[in-house]
Amino acid sequence: IEPVLVYAAGSDPVEASEISQAFSFLGVERMLVTRTDVARRYGSLLAAAHAANLAFSHLTGTEKVLGEFQDMTPELLCELLMRHRRD
Repeated sequence: IEPVLVYAAGSDPVEASEISQAFSFLGVERMLVTRTDVARRYGSLLAAAHAANLAFSHLTGTEKVLGEFQDMTPELLCELLMRHRRD
C-alpha cells in the first residue's frame, strides 16, 4: 500500500505547502489532483508538490464521485496551467 496525497486544485498556495508538508511524515511521494474541472488557479499544486518533493500521479476533473483518472503528464500539466491565460 502506497500513501498518496489527494489534493483539490484551486486552493491557496501557502496552505497547499503546509498541507503537503504535514503529510510528508507518512512517506507520501505522489499527489493525485482533484477538481481540475472547476479550478481556475493551479499554483497551489506546484507549491504543494515543491514543498514536500512530490511527484504528480493522476488527476480527475469530473462531477462524478467515482470518475476516471488521467495520468498527469507534462503536457497535461502545461495545458492546465495555460488554460486560463490572458493574451
